[in-house]
Amino acid sequence: MLERILQELHGVPIVLISIGVMVFLILVGEALKGVFTRPHNRRDMRAVNDLETEVGSLTAEMKELRDMVTQHSMSLQQNVDSLAHRVDSLENNRTESEPIQQRLGAEG
Repeated sequence: MLERILQELHGVPIVLISIGVMVFLILVGEALKGVFTRPHNRRDMRAVNDLETEVGSLTAEMKELRDMVTQHSMSLQQNVDSLAHRVDSLENNRTESEPIQQRLGAEG
């Protein structure tokens, strides 16, 4: 059979035969590549979707934590302001009552 093929190709230049064989091998290789890489693409797409879902949930969780920290910070600031007001009020009451204390101490 090989002899018959060689006899039929006797007038064809070897370069054309080589190009034909290379084209055939490239086509077969591309077909096999498609068969073997297709499952990986599905798996990769599933992994990408899982990662996108996870990143979305982490982003939402970070937003909730940021809101909670902001609320706690505002609440803490209100408490600090309230305590500062009370301290100011106590200091003002103390300075107003000092002359009375000094007078009472002087009379006693």
